[in-house]
Amino acid sequence: MSLLNAFGHFFTECWSYRYSDETMTWDQARAWCRAYHGDLVTMKNQEEIDHLKTLLVPRGGRYWIGIRKIDNNWKRVDTNEPVTNEDTNWGRREPNNYRDPSNPNRKEDCVEWLYWKWNDLWCGSNHYALCYTASCQRHSCVHGECVETVPGHRCQCTEGFDGDKCQHVNAEPELTSPPKGDISCTGMDGDFAFDSLCRYSCEEGYELSDPEPLRCTATRNWSHPPPTCEAVQCPGPPHLSNGTVSCGDDPATRFSYGNNCTFSCQDGFELQGVVSMACTHSGEWNAAPPTCEGVKADQMDDHGIIPNAE
Repeated sequence: MSLLNAFGHFFTECWSYRYSDETMTWDQARAWCRAYHGDLVTMKNQEEIDHLKTLLVPRGGRYWIGIRKIDNNWKRVDTNEPVTNEDTNWGRREPNNYRDPSNPNRKEDCVEWLYWKWNDLWCGSNHYALCYTASCQRHSCVHGECVETVPGHRCQCTEGFDGDKCQHVNAEPELTSPPKGDISCTGMDGDFAFDSLCRYSCEEGYELSDPEPLRCTATRNWSHPPPTCEAVQCPGPPHLSNGTVSCGDDPATRFSYGNNCTFSCQDGFELQGVVSMACTHSGEWNAAPPTCEGVKADQMDDHGIIPNAE
């Protein structure tokens, strides 16, 4: 056995070619190739043909290749794809299905490579096997189609993916930490690559508008809009009979974390309890609400004012 390789070694991730040192029939040649985890060369493009010519010119010879007539159509045996007029390399006046008068039943259903052109031939003839080991492997392209080139391969990525193995899809827009919060992303191929997850967290006193993590999808979009960190809300303080409660002028923040509510009573009433209370990070007020209690007559001066009352 002889080995041809553009790199001088056999690699499973690059194209390699083998030819036999002994001649054999077409079926024997294919079996010999497949024993080495490859197949007969099918010459899918002119680039491959030119490459093989460069490698084999010093040796010469006639070689079986992986083209055969199946159901009256010429096909590549490794993929069972029909040979089209655009990708053939037939010699002049070939294929001609020549019948030897002495053996008229011998059909020329196989193809040899003769003088760098295809020639249909009886499959029982004896020639060298010309094999290849494909560059494309099962996991060559993570999200795309592997396309054989000479030597090697390239990945034709599914829409939305990129990278040498179609392993990347960077979601847009790039995520940033929200005000009063943080973001943590994890993914095998990068923080914002396909299938990566981004989880948000908030500072004390703030909570996420949506706790579900974001996932990078194949469409380059995030699974849903990023959340925001909203201030924890305390329940509205109860109505203060005979008094007023002041929690600020902004309705959106009146009962938010860190905000204060102050209390005062009408004339003739005295505040019992705290003057103000603050909304804490747990969503509770830091004190019980006060009450306004009526003042007894003996507590007032001649003008109806409570001495020293705030």
